[in-house]
Amino acid sequence: VLREWRGTCSTKHVLLQALLAERGLRSTLMACTQEITPPPGAPPELLALAAGGPVVDIHNSLVVHAPQGDMLVDATWPLAAASAGLPVNPEWRWGESQRLACTPLESWPVPEGEGVAEFKARLLRERFSAAELERRDAFIRAVGQLFLAGAAASPPSSGSSY
Repeated sequence: VLREWRGTCSTKHVLLQALLAERGLRSTLMACTQEITPPPGAPPELLALAAGGPVVDIHNSLVVHAPQGDMLVDATWPLAAASAGLPVNPEWRWGESQRLACTPLESWPVPEGEGVAEFKARLLRERFSAAELERRDAFIRAVGQLFLAGAAASPPSSGSSY
């Protein structure tokens, strides 16, 4: 994350959790299911992958147990992603929850001692069919290629987080 200045929701929140722990702050890594629906006008490859319905995924965020109270923190999107219509959190206000990068369907704390990738993989297998997971993987690859090519997707619908 630091070397390449990019990462997934999982890697960014694991790093943030470690940094907060170094400052003496406890936090809980969270996982939630979500459905992604690209808006009309999104790149054709994304629209085609979502033609059979929303694309499923697992998103990660943190609950920071701050002295001012628990606060939901989502560091998924950099500030520059706001121009693509993605939900960014430009400020950190102690004790105030931030906007999530998705609309959670179900949420769980990642169990201590279980890696976030392993927990995420287990949830995906338990909650979704092989066909849904295949579409998810293809969608994530397509989004990654778009971002790497510098062609930011059209703004997502309010429940989406690419």
